[in-house]
Amino acid sequence: MGGRLREIERKFAVDPGFVLPALEQLPGVAAVSEPERVALEAVYYDSDDFRLTQNKITLRRRTGGHDEGWHLKLPLRAGEREEIQRPLDAAGTPPDELTPPDDLVDLVRVHLRDAPLRPVARLVTDRTFVRLRDAAGADRAEVVDDQVSAWTLGAAASREQRERRERPAEDAAEAQPAAQPAEGAEGPPARGRRQRWHEIEVEHIGTGDTGLLDEVGALLTTAGASASPDASKLSRVLGPALARQPRTEALPSPGKLRPRSPVGEVVGAYLAAQVQALLAADPHVRLDVPDAVHKMRVATRRFRSTLRTFAPLFDGARVAHLDGELRDLAGALSPARDAEVMVEYFDGRVASLPAELVHGPVAEVIDSQLLAGQEQARTEALAMLRGERYLTLVTDLKDLVRGLLETSATQPGGPGGLAAQPARVVLPKLVGRADNRLTRKVNTALATPPGHERDIQLHSARKQAKRLRYAAETAGAVFGPDAAAFARLAEQIQELLGTHQDATVAQGQLRQWGTSAAQAGEPTAFTLGLLLGLEELRARTAERDFIDFWPEASRGRHRRWLQV
Repeated sequence: MGGRLREIERKFAVDPGFVLPALEQLPGVAAVSEPERVALEAVYYDSDDFRLTQNKITLRRRTGGHDEGWHLKLPLRAGEREEIQRPLDAAGTPPDELTPPDDLVDLVRVHLRDAPLRPVARLVTDRTFVRLRDAAGADRAEVVDDQVSAWTLGAAASREQRERRERPAEDAAEAQPAAQPAEGAEGPPARGRRQRWHEIEVEHIGTGDTGLLDEVGALLTTAGASASPDASKLSRVLGPALARQPRTEALPSPGKLRPRSPVGEVVGAYLAAQVQALLAADPHVRLDVPDAVHKMRVATRRFRSTLRTFAPLFDGARVAHLDGELRDLAGALSPARDAEVMVEYFDGRVASLPAELVHGPVAEVIDSQLLAGQEQARTEALAMLRGERYLTLVTDLKDLVRGLLETSATQPGGPGGLAAQPARVVLPKLVGRADNRLTRKVNTALATPPGHERDIQLHSARKQAKRLRYAAETAGAVFGPDAAAFARLAEQIQELLGTHQDATVAQGQLRQWGTSAAQAGEPTAFTLGLLLGLEELRARTAERDFIDFWPEASRGRHRRWLQV
């Protein structure tokens, strides 16, 4: 067993005697399967300071049920998680040698860093479940009734026992003896106080509409259930321990952002979102999920660009260091992503040509050239992600964001300095500076005669348009539609100049491949030359389109919000 699943579910807290209502009365439910019952036992792993749980990640080893094995659950969005499964250990493995699979540990290394994984909780669940089927007999949802017993393990259990010894009389009537696994059961002994509860889970089946989950939820609520306040069973059993643990992993959550909010809080919120995007992409890059490298690279570039645009809010030496680290991370990710994009583009280009203009295996030649170093590029990218330098960078980014959000909470003129000033005052000035830099770069490019030097200048303008777009996105939390519209304008500029840059790069590659093919007397030289001409046309067309668009893009009406 092994694979990746997307889990979409709703969780409900219910009283001990709660009974499921008649589910067949729901619209779209033609039949309810016969109830099935199964006993599940799971041991959850985390660091002693709960770094995974703080990031809403769970790692468990579960026995019993159709999907027993190691399960890693990563958060996606509200009510959705991604589950990555691996098979159980070899039969006969001693309990004290049961350790999570190395590849699952690698997927959460960015959170754990050097902290070891240990058992933190044991859950025993008496589960009864039914499946809801439509008129075609297809399963659409699973409704699970769980009677749960749980114990803390490790450091949390030791602390719990110590607190009980310090308050021996407190809750004596309700105290449960430390539980032990049944004879022959796997896993370490459970040492904390026993917790019990009753809950209902409703999980979506298939890839269709999830509206049935809401229908089931409404019916359960009418019957006396309530939405569970806990994100997972683990967060419930660890609740008291988590409450005592400093939230060193989670970034502060800024309140509602307003024009009077400190500018550091607004910028910090945007940077925090980029850190979260980077962390969300991290395991998918390691799993080689399509588009994951792109998402991580975008988050890296957004963070770096924001540091540059809003540099006056930060210590100069710190920004310079992080700028270099982020540049190198993006550089390590770029080769694999660039090759992926170029292969897709050229394959489409060749496929669009009339058959009589395609001489020889052109697509195969281009793909072989572009993909020749892709595996090496991926190896180098993974080496970067597994290195201490990257883990330190992520910690530094979190510390920067946390410090910015905390410092900006001081009064204007106090220790927070510029970061504590109102966003409505500072943001327009800093975004305006980025806009002025773009204008200067465009004017320089347009004053340069067409050719290689102008191409370089237009590429520089494209990068500045991207920075302006990210700056406007940051301001969007305060200036709303005006800033959003300005960000879209900057994105249009970026895309036009990006097309020009892509075509310019493609020309260099095609010229090299075509020359080599011609010298070898290969028939692909003809088609490669034709593609070169098409890329030259694409570059000139994009340049002309940008020049035509610039007078409108540079009009003052788009910038009135910067004059506040």
